[in-house]
Amino acid sequence: MKLANLFLSSLFSAGIIAAPESKKVEIDPHHGYVHHHGLKCTIQNTSEVNCRSGPGIEYEVVTSLKKDFEGTFTCVERGECVTIDGFRNCGWDRIYHLGVPCYVSGHYTSEECSLANLGWCDGSETSG
Repeated sequence: MKLANLFLSSLFSAGIIAAPESKKVEIDPHHGYVHHHGLKCTIQNTSEVNCRSGPGIEYEVVTSLKKDFEGTFTCVERGECVTIDGFRNCGWDRIYHLGVPCYVSGHYTSEECSLANLGWCDGSETSG
């Protein structure tokens, strides 16, 4: 048995038997974004925005999305209110990354991601 192990280890070190070579994989810009029912929206008003594990800046960053990224956002979650350039927004738009939901402040998504179009994540009424 020791002789067989010695023989195999010498083949590996000599390069006769090698581990399979990994193939280079081209990753498309939407890699990791699982399609869910919702609306196509784009990232705007910034060069890059953090997509967080919850609807607020205190939540962990799951990934970052670059300006003009287009993805399917599913709903709006009530969360931390953010004021930018005098405009206050408390809605965080949900998208999925590798099957995990993450949230982007509504300041940074296109008009298609309005509350009227997406609705609240909990299914409650959008008016009133």
